[in-house]
Amino acid sequence: MENVIKAIEERKLYDYVANNYYDMSKSELKDIILELAYAINQVGGFDIQKANDAWEFILEEVKDRWSDE
Repeated sequence: MENVIKAIEERKLYDYVANNYYDMSKSELKDIILELAYAINQVGGFDIQKANDAWEFILEEVKDRWSDE
């Protein structure tokens, strides 16, 4: 997970996961998702609009990938 930490520090987590997910366990991927969700909610405590914007952005991206709509 040191590579994940480095990717986060370099603001390259998206690229790292996109290129290495197949080498990561479900547990590792779960932990990354949980930490990202927690971070969004924590930021929301300071700026609820930014947190809501982040959740809306995530929702639209997921719908684009997985929805039949």
